[in-house]
Amino acid sequence: IVEELVRRALSPSGLEAKAALKALAFNDDPLALDGILPRTMDPDRDVADVARAALAERARRGEARAQAIILDDLTSNIGLPDMAYLAVLDAFPASDRVNDLLHALSGSSELAVRLVADASRLRRGDPEVVELFERRLANPDLVPRVNALRAVAAAHRVLGEAHWDALAARNDQDEVAPLLQIFAAAVDQ
Repeated sequence: IVEELVRRALSPSGLEAKAALKALAFNDDPLALDGILPRTMDPDRDVADVARAALAERARRGEARAQAIILDDLTSNIGLPDMAYLAVLDAFPASDRVNDLLHALSGSSELAVRLVADASRLRRGDPEVVELFERRLANPDLVPRVNALRAVAAAHRVLGEAHWDALAARNDQDEVAPLLQIFAAAVDQ
C-alpha cells in the first residue's frame, strides 16, 4: 500500500498528490519519505505546503530522518524558516543542535519566528527565556503582555505569579483567557 501512496504522491494531479501526502504523513514505513520529499519543493505551493506539513508530522512523531531533514532546512534558512518546521521543533529530543538553533531563531527580525522560537525555549525550561517572559508579563503595554501570556499558556508553564492579581483585576478577555490556562497548568503541577 505504501508504494501506491508514494506513486500517488508523485502524481501530476495536485488533489491526488495532496491526499496521498496526507496519508503518508501517518504511515510508519520509511519508504513514505520517497513520496513526501520530492514534493516539498513543488512549484504548486499548495502541494509543497502539504508535503512540508507531512514531513513535519513525521518528525513530530519521532522519525529521526525527518527530524534531521528539518534541522538541516532550518539551519540553512535561518533568516526565513518554515513555520511548520519551526513549530515542530518542540517534539524533537533535547540536543545542543536544537537548542543552538532555537537560540539563533530567537534573534530573528520576524516577530512570529521570535515568538515561536521563544515559546519552544520556554517549554524546554531555558532560564534566559523564562526571565524574558517574566519581564514581558510585567510590561505595561497590552500587546507584548498578551503575547507573553499566550506563549506561557501554550507552553503549559507557570510563570508571572507576581502579576496574576493585576492581570485578573484588569478583567481584559485577551489577558484573562490565557491566564486561566496558566492557572490550570498550576493546578496540574
